[in-house]
Amino acid sequence: MIASIIVVIAILMLKSYYYYQNIKSEIILDAKREAHLLQDYMMSVRETFHKQFLSSGIELNDSTLGFLPAHATTLISDKFQKKNDYNFYIRNVSDKPRNKINMADKEEMKAIKYFKNKPEKDEYFKKYTNEDGEFFQFASPIYIKQYCLACHGKRENALPTIRDRYDSAYDYKVGDIRGIVSIKIPNDDLDNRFYTYIKRELIVTIITFLLMGIVFFIIFRKMFFQIKNIETSAIDYATKDALTNLYNRKFLTTLKDSHKTKQYDNFVVAFLDIDHFKSINDTYGHDMGDKVLKEFALILQQQSRKEDIICRYGGEEFLIIVYDISLETALEKFNNIRIAVENKKIVFNNNSIHITISIGLDIGNDKDSIEDIISNADTALYKAKTNGRNRIEIFNK
Repeated sequence: MIASIIVVIAILMLKSYYYYQNIKSEIILDAKREAHLLQDYMMSVRETFHKQFLSSGIELNDSTLGFLPAHATTLISDKFQKKNDYNFYIRNVSDKPRNKINMADKEEMKAIKYFKNKPEKDEYFKKYTNEDGEFFQFASPIYIKQYCLACHGKRENALPTIRDRYDSAYDYKVGDIRGIVSIKIPNDDLDNRFYTYIKRELIVTIITFLLMGIVFFIIFRKMFFQIKNIETSAIDYATKDALTNLYNRKFLTTLKDSHKTKQYDNFVVAFLDIDHFKSINDTYGHDMGDKVLKEFALILQQQSRKEDIICRYGGEEFLIIVYDISLETALEKFNNIRIAVENKKIVFNNNSIHITISIGLDIGNDKDSIEDIISNADTALYKAKTNGRNRIEIFNK
């Protein structure tokens, strides 16, 4: 019991350790998914704003300049940062912005440098600390697309308002890295999620311990009876015939000791043999033979008392031991069995047959060995078969 409890505790501790080691990475993955969603939304807004503005035919001037993505997304980002409860920060930034408010900070510059050195990458995710606390910096690159060249291509081709207002950020080419979508996630938010998960796991672990304790209490309370049932099943498996579910010959070896201590006045041993059983197998097949054996075993059980010992001794031979019975009563009992067998029609695969049995009997008392009485009954059976079968013979002492 103690060993089992130790095993359960070890399993729960390993599970908790594994959970602890992996939960933060799961939370970070969740944070990345959220960041990707914000990034996709921001880039969708940016691209839609730009295309809608260019295709609308609205004149670009000081009044309408704020509708350009570089201006509008900054305002949206500021509003979003004030409204969201998680203090997430999202902004489009650049290392060479026209609007100085979109200048990348130190951590964002690291991300831009990362993408320029590794243009095949599309995600940057690092943890950093500053005077405001711990943050995760998420970034994805913003590449110049064809529609961007309306403002960032050749200066002489730019819209007049852009050309007159800005001296920089021209001569870009499609595919150049313009900047990044920068998302900053406070580590406090991830820690709160982590401790929420840990508390939940702790509650689950405590409940699991309680349930396991109840289960172990129930299991070990019944263990003694379960072990006895297992032992009984094992004995039955070793000492019972698989086909008829009667005791087998091996059971007789275990019976000898109990027979010596059993209280009885006398006992009768009967040997029963199915007549011409080999011809049944030869004529109808072994499946019919098995059917005959099972039907015969059923008749023996129906015609016997619960305390009678019925064994399949081997092949078509059966043995019955009956305690505290007179020879006259035993003769009547086994004659009834012989008649019941003779009258039984056995049907299998559209074939029907009747069988007969030969029986040999001997009676003993507490001074006789069971081996001798079994041997005598076997001798009487041989006599019954010699004298014509379908009959009972008693051993002559």
